[in-house]
This record gives sequence, structure tokens and C-alpha cells, in this order.
Amino acid sequence: MLVIGLMGLSATVSAKPLSSAEFKSQVKQHYDALELKQAALNVSVDRREHPTIMLAKACEYSKGLKQLKQFSEQNLHLAGAKNELQFIRSLDTSFNQSFIDLGTTYETGCLKR
Repeated sequence: MLVIGLMGLSATVSAKPLSSAEFKSQVKQHYDALELKQAALNVSVDRREHPTIMLAKACEYSKGLKQLKQFSEQNLHLAGAKNELQFIRSLDTSFNQSFIDLGTTYETGCLKR
């Protein structure tokens, strides 16, 4: 079973287990999306946009990290998923520290907006 959450709504979808190749392909798609979100955040910071705009872009990036973390957790039966999970956890933890350094958290800065 795969649980997909979107804007507070959850839907349960039956899905066949992924192969290692499918997992790697989907992980690459996640990273491609994260790269775009990170670039948008970097541009926002470079332009010194309004803090609410920068926070929104930081939230999008952080949300992408959390989605990849969840995806890896759901596929721990696959070779490579454990290493992927450890890596993405470290990225997520580091980015969460960035929120703390700014005087907020993902939960207060992003989820309670």
C-alpha cells in the first residue's frame, strides 16, 4: 500500500512493489525536482526578495526533502534505499537546522502558514 498525502488529504493507493531500477529512477526524479526548488530558493536569496517569499521557497525545498525521505522509508526492502534514506535524513536535518538558525522550524514556518 502506498499512502499519498496532499494538502491535508490522504488517499490510499494499491501499488506493486518497485524494482531497484524503478526506485533509482524515481529517486532521480525527486532529486531533479529538488534541484529546481533549490535553484529557485538561491535566486530568491540572491535577489534579496521579501522574507516571506524566501521562506515559501525554503518550505517547498524542505517539503521535497521530506517527500524523498518518506519515499525512501517506504522502499527500505530495496537495495540502496537504506543508504538513500541515511543521506536524505542528513540533508533534511541540516536544512531543518537552517530553519532553527532563522528562529523558526519547518512545522511553524511552513505547516502553520
